[in-house]
Amino acid sequence: MRDAAHVSGTLGMMAQWRLDGLMARLPSLQNPVLLIASDRDTAVPPKVSRDAVAHMPNATYAEIAGFGHLLHEEVPDQVAAILLPWLAAQA
Repeated sequence: MRDAAHVSGTLGMMAQWRLDGLMARLPSLQNPVLLIASDRDTAVPPKVSRDAVAHMPNATYAEIAGFGHLLHEEVPDQVAAILLPWLAAQA
């Protein structure tokens, strides 16, 4: 947030995203997927992740309440507590 050029570039990139094609292909993804979201994420609301998981045959959704988009930076220990067992189960 301190670097205006970075923020501008990020917003410009996100404004150009066209996700319809990706969403249409989600049912064909066979690899395991874990999406971790938070209820206070206003950049990518958790509904987006829940919807994506609902369309993938081998996907898992986890939610950590009370945080925003940078969940992995805000509470890395809580993210790791979800991610590490999930990764171990995939091995």
